[in-house]
Amino acid sequence: MSKHIQKRDMSGGVKISDLDYNEILQQAVAEIRSNRTLIAKQINSAANSMYWNLGRLLSEKKLEEGYGSGVVNNCLLT
Repeated sequence: MSKHIQKRDMSGGVKISDLDYNEILQQAVAEIRSNRTLIAKQINSAANSMYWNLGRLLSEKKLEEGYGSGVVNNCLLT
């Protein structure tokens, strides 16, 4: 036996049954979970690229300036 109790939204407008509400809620939760993982992977990938590029930049500058020039320490202090 399915519930078809009518509910009103907060503005007092559209009616929706419990069955429809639960279905929409389940779809919304699935969408959020699915995209949460995708977003976390994208953020992780961007952070890794940024750190890789910074490491490469600092390594190149250190080679250009000569070993012991303090490029990394000067960058850290600014």
